[in-house]
Amino acid sequence: MDARILRAIDLMESRMDRNLSMEALAAEVGLSLFHFHRLFLRSVGETPAEYLRRIRLDGAALRLRWTRQPVGEIAQALGYCSQAAFTRAFGERFGMSPLRFRKDSLMWPPLPVDGRLQHAASERILPSYCCVARRFFGSLKFVPQCWRRFVHELPEFVRPIAPGPYIGLMYDDPRFTPPEQIRYDCCVVVDEEGLAEDPARLARHELRELRIRPGRYVCQPHHGGYIDVGKSYSRLLDHWIATSSYSLTEDPAIEWYEARPPRDASGALDILLMLPVS
Repeated sequence: MDARILRAIDLMESRMDRNLSMEALAAEVGLSLFHFHRLFLRSVGETPAEYLRRIRLDGAALRLRWTRQPVGEIAQALGYCSQAAFTRAFGERFGMSPLRFRKDSLMWPPLPVDGRLQHAASERILPSYCCVARRFFGSLKFVPQCWRRFVHELPEFVRPIAPGPYIGLMYDDPRFTPPEQIRYDCCVVVDEEGLAEDPARLARHELRELRIRPGRYVCQPHHGGYIDVGKSYSRLLDHWIATSSYSLTEDPAIEWYEARPPRDASGALDILLMLPVS
């Protein structure tokens, strides 16, 4: 993916509370509006405006379900000039008002949880980690292939400074984000002092530098196959967060790999699911 498009994605995702102009964003990454629109659409499958609108509304859906923020505060935090404008946009995407979405449990059916999964959730304070990451879009069934590509194609200038661990960043909930639009970052922790690379050199390999948010996380171990990861998420969200005093933050969920990710979906996982909370 073009370095300028990677930069634009980072800017959008870090500035969702602002009134972003596509013209100004294009200029900031060194492109004309025409070429920015063309490159973004080719790389992501959506126009910049469509992408920004979608991630704002999907972020709103997460906040409606997993925080106690009033609707007006959510609208303001996601860059909407008024609650009415937010309600209208939310209804166009989800077919209902934000309040109905928040109260409608049928929109959020818990996945069945069985005795094979670990029950114990725990808390952890995580420091900030410097990572090299690669963004993937698509169905979660392709996550094993994403990891295989990421590990196999990690360039030689990164490998010596990448002791690990490997970290997956999960931005969307597949219960309402269409499979082809789900965002997932494959990351490896790197030695920050050794990472002195030009962002353009990283971007030639579709990589970028990012930092994991420090702070409090609620954690759930998952031991087993990829097929049951969703159940572990459901246990943590629907059977723990939902009955706790915590609210999720806007940061992505973390999948912390205790060992190198398996090469295919048949491999056993030993990961820690970590949800950022306040």
